[in-house]
Amino acid sequence: MIARGVNRRWVLAAAFTIAAAATLSALGAWNLARQSSRAVARVLVGVSPASQIARTLDLPNARPFRSAIALSPDGQSRAFIGALPDGDKGALRRPDADTSAAGSGARQLYVRRMDRLNATPIEGTDRAESPFFSPDGQWVGFWQAGRETPAQLGELKKVPLAGGPVVTLCRMALPAGISWAPNGRIIFANHAGGGLWQVADAGGTPEELTTPDSARGELSHRLPHVLPDGRAVLFTVLRSPGAWDDTQVAVRSLVTGEQTLLAQGAADARYVTSGHIVYARMGTLLAQPFDATRLQVTGKPVGVVQDVMQDVNSRFTIGNSGAAQFSVASNGTLAYLPGGVGWYRKMFTVPDEWLAGKVYLHFDGVYCNSTVWINGHRAGGRANGFIPSRYDITQYLLPAGEINSVAVQCDHSRFGDCRWYTGSGINRSSGRMPIYDTPYTDAP
Repeated sequence: MIARGVNRRWVLAAAFTIAAAATLSALGAWNLARQSSRAVARVLVGVSPASQIARTLDLPNARPFRSAIALSPDGQSRAFIGALPDGDKGALRRPDADTSAAGSGARQLYVRRMDRLNATPIEGTDRAESPFFSPDGQWVGFWQAGRETPAQLGELKKVPLAGGPVVTLCRMALPAGISWAPNGRIIFANHAGGGLWQVADAGGTPEELTTPDSARGELSHRLPHVLPDGRAVLFTVLRSPGAWDDTQVAVRSLVTGEQTLLAQGAADARYVTSGHIVYARMGTLLAQPFDATRLQVTGKPVGVVQDVMQDVNSRFTIGNSGAAQFSVASNGTLAYLPGGVGWYRKMFTVPDEWLAGKVYLHFDGVYCNSTVWINGHRAGGRANGFIPSRYDITQYLLPAGEINSVAVQCDHSRFGDCRWYTGSGINRSSGRMPIYDTPYTDAP
């Protein structure tokens, strides 16, 4: 068996860079408002000078577990958690290692005005998570992990959009959604469970707002979104750990305390001024007519966008948040992170002796729905991806010394699952290399 040596570090770094460019280095944006006289516009918005949307874990192909993007109410500004350009690129971390936000790599809050070419990093926001805007669009709130505190402890903070010092509002555990109400209150949920909480937007002691009803099968309340008039809040009801097809979207009147079920098998709902709620169902956004006065749905849901990144069904992380990576402005602008179609490409040559027998391309794991091409020819594919696979590429190779091209597509857009980490792509970085130029042959 003949094997050709490759630089393992280069392969790992290149694989992540290409995957990140496909899923984390730009935001999709289009308009949800009902405008019969205008076509729907859809654009990609860069995150420069950040290298990409920050990962929650330092693992290859990992994704943000909590909300990482937010639109201002007027749709003219976008806040996001970005990875620093000079951060710890390519760092790997074991799934059982410290998974606190403080230990997940160099990142901070960025804000980009739509009339600017680049985003602006906000000083004093390192280790930030879960950005959100004030109702008037003048402030950006966020959660900041403690530098030396236990994994899930940190502080709720805000910073003026026009510039100024960061203001601490309260101590707070790892969040599972935060929303700023127009009545001077901020409503949030704790990732560890329980109900919704609220705190004054000037700072103070948090107060419990809701309590899950065990008689109804409620385990926790999370992912709040306050309606524009401040009289009610949408939120997600988690009914059992990890059962994201059994979640519910509910609305609670902040005046009467009455709670109404709106949708089954849904999570992370937002209100749109067109008269709809938009929520996620296993990576697909749906819109459903909603009467904001009577707090009732008035029609059936319809699909809006497929392949939206959502943190669901991950069994071996610090726990799912259910958060879908999208944000809707009052003018109907929708910003989101796509869920998972990525490409890998590499050039290589083969020596004469390799062509004396069969040449195979070997992968330790590619998740999921991968397809492999050699010099434009389809060599094969695999629906799953957590077991090794190999492809006979002999007939597609060019003569010795000429440059060959290998391309791999990973398509995770049709699924909301994420297995042992949130994300997709070439994996299994331990042991053998995850991808070889031309790994071995059957030549004597």
